[in-house]
Amino acid sequence: FDLDQEQLTFNIINSGDDVLSWSMEGDQEFLSISQLSGQIIESQTITISVDRSSFYEGSYNHNLSINSNGGNAIVTISFDVLPILSISEQTIDLGASLNAFSLSIQNIGSGILPWTINSGASWIEILSDNEGELSSNPYTIEGLVNRDGLSGGNYSSDIIVSYGENTQSLELQMYVPYPPILTLSDSQLNFNRDNLEGELSIGNSGEGELVWSISENIAWLSVYPAQGTTQSEEDNITITINPNNASSGQSSGNIVITSNGGDETVSASLFYIDEFFEDFSNLSGWNLSGFNWGTSTGGNCEEAPCGYVYFPNYQSGTNAVITKSVYVEEGMNFEMYAFGYWAFDLEVRIGGEVIFSELIPYGTEWINHDINTTGQVQIQIIAKHRALGSGYIDNLSIAY
Repeated sequence: FDLDQEQLTFNIINSGDDVLSWSMEGDQEFLSISQLSGQIIESQTITISVDRSSFYEGSYNHNLSINSNGGNAIVTISFDVLPILSISEQTIDLGASLNAFSLSIQNIGSGILPWTINSGASWIEILSDNEGELSSNPYTIEGLVNRDGLSGGNYSSDIIVSYGENTQSLELQMYVPYPPILTLSDSQLNFNRDNLEGELSIGNSGEGELVWSISENIAWLSVYPAQGTTQSEEDNITITINPNNASSGQSSGNIVITSNGGDETVSASLFYIDEFFEDFSNLSGWNLSGFNWGTSTGGNCEEAPCGYVYFPNYQSGTNAVITKSVYVEEGMNFEMYAFGYWAFDLEVRIGGEVIFSELIPYGTEWINHDINTTGQVQIQIIAKHRALGSGYIDNLSIAY
């Protein structure tokens, strides 16, 4: 039998004159013989089919014995078995998201084909058998890839199916996305009276999905939204300032963004000046030095009670000074009521700068000054010692 032949015929011939009775011995399961015995006068055709499916690669011979009343004969059956391995795919590309793959192997030759498979890379897992035998039916090999722990980039590996020294290979390709990377539009946010709302943009300069959340413990600041996800788009965070929850002056705090692509901290600062007002009805918030100031409910206050100083009738003595630290901003205006009852020698300083220094003999004086500095300053109100000198101060304001 040639490799592509499964069926052949031969003739039994009676070359004598009488009836030839014959029978055949040596039949096997892998052979299909059209007739095993018979009687003939002239000749008879016998058809033989061979089934190679139970044989491994090689050359095989088998003898059939034909016995008759006219003599005996031997028919030799010769055939070759040649398995041929075939694989369904040459390349499989799983891209960035697919994990499962499959391929089909088949024996397109004859006989039995023993095979083994080698995945070739630690990130490839074969779920089906790693070895087996093929006849004529195909076999499906299934597997998975695992991207965990791999750096971003392209990966490829050969899956090799072997039959003895003969091999067929499939190139398995995949892409591992680079990890997400947290990026921010700003690392410092500064707020003031004219800027009470801001925006912070969260981006992803890597690949995959960035999962982020914001935490802060700042009483005067709120953020929205406080969590989210992004792949390639930017998430815009609105930051709103409530100055009522902040102290006058400079405040600061940190906004912390945590994510699966790293953590970042944004510094937030607020410079907000509360308008200041003092009616001097109570001097407990002031630092008093020298000759003491007091309070008065007299009619010379603009609105009683108010601040009052009186020096006795002697020539020597110390000045009466009250001091307080406040925050101011350039563009604010200082205003204060003063009334001289008798030789009221008054000096007012802001941040060490003298903004008023006059002797008020008798009557009302309104002190006005435009603030030209920003920050924390010290207000000093000094009544200079004069015998019998006296005066009143009321309704001090520092406002926009």
